[in-house]
Amino acid sequence: AVLAVSYYPVRHACEVKPYVFDLGFAVLYLALTLAYLRGTSTRCLIALALMTPIAVFASYPSVFVAGSVSLVLLPTMRSANWTQRSLYALFNLMMIASFVVHFGFVGHHQIDAAEAQRTREFLRNYWKDAFPPDSLLMWPLWLLKVFTGNMLAYPVGAKNGGSAVTFLLVVLGSISLWRSGQRSLLALCWFPFVLNLFAAILNKYPFGDSARITLHLAPFICILMAHGFAHVLTSIRSPLWQTRLHLACYALLIACGIAGIARDLVHPYKTEHDRDVRLLARDIAAGVGPNEPVMLDADRDEQLLPEFLWNLRARQLPLRWRSETVDASTRSYWFVQCRHDADGVTPTFAGWRCVASELRMVPPENDKLQPVYCRWVHFERE
Repeated sequence: AVLAVSYYPVRHACEVKPYVFDLGFAVLYLALTLAYLRGTSTRCLIALALMTPIAVFASYPSVFVAGSVSLVLLPTMRSANWTQRSLYALFNLMMIASFVVHFGFVGHHQIDAAEAQRTREFLRNYWKDAFPPDSLLMWPLWLLKVFTGNMLAYPVGAKNGGSAVTFLLVVLGSISLWRSGQRSLLALCWFPFVLNLFAAILNKYPFGDSARITLHLAPFICILMAHGFAHVLTSIRSPLWQTRLHLACYALLIACGIAGIARDLVHPYKTEHDRDVRLLARDIAAGVGPNEPVMLDADRDEQLLPEFLWNLRARQLPLRWRSETVDASTRSYWFVQCRHDADGVTPTFAGWRCVASELRMVPPENDKLQPVYCRWVHFERE
């Protein structure tokens, strides 16, 4: 129920980027592993072996979950038959081979070395808060910040302690599972965190700071949270208050779901940045007349905001790169320029005169990025 009404799974399931695959494969790994632990069915091991290559190639962090599954199933292999042991070995072989192939041919394959270096530098700066600090003395504060921030924002939460309630329930749930003897489930829920943190220590994958890069942890967070709430219920002696609190929890979750639907209807966009980019493309398209090309001040897609370029193309505008020439028969065209500063002047071109110019600031998507200033100019042939 918590997962169903949580904000981030719904938000990122709507994106072109495959973040939701992280969540989807984590749920499949979880379901198959629990099914095997409860019934030791060889079909579950077959499914794990067959699914793993697909999962690793579709979702980078799924390897954390797959590795956790391997560690949890390892003790059960003592009493397993040779068929089950062989399938377990096959599952591990598929996981390691898939990861090596993917990391070698996809993770390291870059056509433009300079562009790859710029990308790596950008990502290091963008995710700097999602990697452990250099000083061990700062680790406790950093971990507390991570575990009470957006990573545990289920069903809702925020940075700087905004998910403290979820964290407390996760801790209570972990204690409850340990005391009840459900050690395999407890390990299955916590090992993905450990492996993800280990990758962050090696500077290979960020940990925390954002829910969208930790969606593979969502099902485990929700399970621990649910056990924590169950622990709170059982600690209440009065059956009447137990029932009331139980119903209040469901009422709160229903309210979260309804509020999420209402928010999306009132504001059909994720951020003001998305809204303003769409409005910018709409306003540019509104001024473009028939047979008027739109020249972009860029040479390729990567030099423009992808969401802005997508919105321009969605309006079927005759887009051209700045390296392309304007036909001799063209009497007028539009020039679109996007920069991170507002100091740029209206461009001029020989043989053309500017008849209209407008500059607009598009707010950044988050506090880690810069605003973008877009200028669109209408030129007519002199």
